[in-house]
Amino acid sequence: SSLSEVSVVPTGPWELDWSALTTTGQGYDFVYSDADGLMLGFYEGLTPADLEGQFLDLELVATELWNMEIDAGTSASLNGLEGFQGFTRTDGTWILALRCSTCPNPAPLFLTVLEPITAG
Repeated sequence: SSLSEVSVVPTGPWELDWSALTTTGQGYDFVYSDADGLMLGFYEGLTPADLEGQFLDLELVATELWNMEIDAGTSASLNGLEGFQGFTRTDGTWILALRCSTCPNPAPLFLTVLEPITAG
């Protein structure tokens, strides 16, 4: 719940760039080649504080969940994420995580809260 939210436009394109990351969520050096998966989840009616207590169950408690493999590097696009229609819901919390399928610790390498920009 102490994360600064990252603003996103409701409709794409959505190009992600994590080249400025230097440490993982656990405080280790961020190794770009470790990031091989991306998870995007929407959690209806839940706040970041609610999700903090369910950290290990983020995939289980998601209202909607999208996963995709990413190539080693520092960027990815959400434009081809199958079934994803945009950040149109504002009645909950959006979470984006970079994952490592070969790391011994299942915790995401990076996790952030996304906040859709609303008109007005």
